[in-house]
Amino acid sequence: MTRASRFGLLLLLALSLGGIAPACWAQQAAETPVSAAAAPGYQRPTGPIDIEAQSADILRDGRAIYRGDVKVSARDFNLSGDELELRQLDNRQFVIVVTGAPARFAHNGGVGKEAPPVDANAQRIEYDSRNGVLQLTGEVRLLRGRDRLTTDILRYDLNERRIQASGGTSGQVRITLDPATLEQDTKDKQP
Repeated sequence: MTRASRFGLLLLLALSLGGIAPACWAQQAAETPVSAAAAPGYQRPTGPIDIEAQSADILRDGRAIYRGDVKVSARDFNLSGDELELRQLDNRQFVIVVTGAPARFAHNGGVGKEAPPVDANAQRIEYDSRNGVLQLTGEVRLLRGRDRLTTDILRYDLNERRIQASGGTSGQVRITLDPATLEQDTKDKQP
């Protein structure tokens, strides 16, 4: 990808996420809004969200499709995969769906946080900026520090670092906990 095309992609993304999108993009998909009360304390990502891909298709309905070695970089997390769909919603909110073989997600511990990093991959990852939740589906594998989890369906709350898993069609969630991680969690919770 040339520097000019990468700049063009970033400019289109900035326009679409910054609320300066053309009027034809104002037609929003029929999404059920998530109220602030449904996600107390949620902090939308701050700073730029960069997307890189080999190609981009910007559509009139507020969607953009990125294909080929797609990478999303935000302050606290990264996504990557083969294809990405970005849907622009009301109030500068958005939904990102990444698919791949596999699609990948990484969440660092954050500045001043003691939480271990989280790395995951799945066939499909959906991020909703309205509530800060990722939904991972299809052959999900997650590493939290040295703990491992495999499942078919996983919900990850970025703010609370909360993991909810369901076995889906396989019916099972498999978790391998590292004793060192358990000891550290116990020490952190003591007064």
